[in-house]
Amino acid sequence: AAEASRHFSGQTHAEPTADTVERRLAWLESRLALSSDQLRKLIVTAPFCLTVKVGGQPTVEMEQTLAFLEKRLQLGPDQLKKVITSRPSVLALSIEANLEPTLTYLQSRLDLSTDELRKVVVGRPAALSMDVEASMKPKLAFLQDRLKLNDKQLKKVVTALPTVLGYSSEENLEPKIAFLTTKLGLTGDELKKIVVSRPTVLGLSVTSNLGPKLSFFEERMGMTTDQLRKVCVTTPAVLGYSLEKNLEPTLEFLEDRLRLTADQLLKVVVTTSPVLGLSVKNNLESKLQFLEDRLALNPVELKRIVVARPPVLGLSVEKSLEPKLDYLEARLGLR
Repeated sequence: AAEASRHFSGQTHAEPTADTVERRLAWLESRLALSSDQLRKLIVTAPFCLTVKVGGQPTVEMEQTLAFLEKRLQLGPDQLKKVITSRPSVLALSIEANLEPTLTYLQSRLDLSTDELRKVVVGRPAALSMDVEASMKPKLAFLQDRLKLNDKQLKKVVTALPTVLGYSSEENLEPKIAFLTTKLGLTGDELKKIVVSRPTVLGLSVTSNLGPKLSFFEERMGMTTDQLRKVCVTTPAVLGYSLEKNLEPTLEFLEDRLRLTADQLLKVVVTTSPVLGLSVKNNLESKLQFLEDRLALNPVELKRIVVARPPVLGLSVEKSLEPKLDYLEARLGLR
């Protein structure tokens, strides 16, 4: 309602007739290619769309807003629909007083191209409704100051995770940052590295994601705080992996396939943590099979190689392993 008043304040309204309402619904449905459910949600969320202005048509003003967003952000039909259905109140905002100043500030502050600005807005349509002085500026200042980010790093975080603009600094971001810092014993530079490398970590829940995931490494593998910190700083993407779909299946595969002891598994993961992101079916299994076949290794010999040199699991067969073995074979006359 408050946002609607920014656009329609000072106008005289009349009670809409059934015919007018139907025309307005048909226009919205056609203009945004809305399904019946999407149209219903739009009207329930933003009933002002049906308001009839005496002496004029709000449809004209809404069309001006839609046309402005399409041109300013170079939005396609599906992107425009996503913005409006996600944040119907955008239709109530003034172009001159709200939308253009907000977009100009965001684009200037983060040095965004039109494509990057579009990505941020489509990823977080509510950004269009943010008050620049009261909300957007303080949020960006908090992120930059708290994480010691330069302008380029701040831009990377926001473009990778546009929803960060909507997170509460006090109730969401600060508790999350404090948890990671304390739990992993991170320095400021290590914290920054994790966030800049994997901005989406700021969107993960402490209670349902980060906490259980870090506890999994401690309990499943017996990791110390130092080892856990090394894994997360070296491979921040680990914090985003699914326990059920990635971590547990990969660990079980390595354990069973190579017949690793708990200590050996721990060594492999801590030494080569990116292995946790590799597909068992499309990468690890074929790689181990290649080594077995190419070098005529028995299970004990294969295990010995991997435990002695865990990074071998991260090498490409086509770009690294095969060419190196071919070279050694030819150069040294090996069989």
